[in-house]
Amino acid sequence: MTVSGRFVLLLVLGVVPVVLLGRDGNVAALVMVGWIALCLVLGFVDLSLAASARRLSVQRVLPARVRLGESVTSELYLTNLGMRALRGAVRDGWQPSAGAPSVSGRALRMPVRIPAGERRLLALPLTPTRRGERRVQQVTVRSRGPLGLFARQTTLVAP
Repeated sequence: MTVSGRFVLLLVLGVVPVVLLGRDGNVAALVMVGWIALCLVLGFVDLSLAASARRLSVQRVLPARVRLGESVTSELYLTNLGMRALRGAVRDGWQPSAGAPSVSGRALRMPVRIPAGERRLLALPLTPTRRGERRVQQVTVRSRGPLGLFARQTTLVAP
């Protein structure tokens, strides 16, 4: 389970009534505890409505060989075998020397939406920076709920 920035923002919004009711400490404390409880209930309902990332089928298509400095495309096919639409992000676990795009030195997270029973293609350009074999073993999928408060995260084997 992961917590999103939306959940933190929702918790921070609860500070406003506490500041306005700040004269009476008991009422402010009661309001704050009630707000935190409401936020947690909303978060867990959101989490229960998120699609299971373990219900994804992953297939990878790669070229057999690539020359150093030459660009190719890694194709990742994701099939949602579950009953709910999956909304979230996918991070392919390539080694840095495979030359996959990154943001501030971190692997690129590709947003994805896959309705139940459908298949999506994620294409990732690769430009190797070193010689030798590059292997990829996993794909990390983060599935958000409809409110985007909490998310399920799973790492799937995808050689």
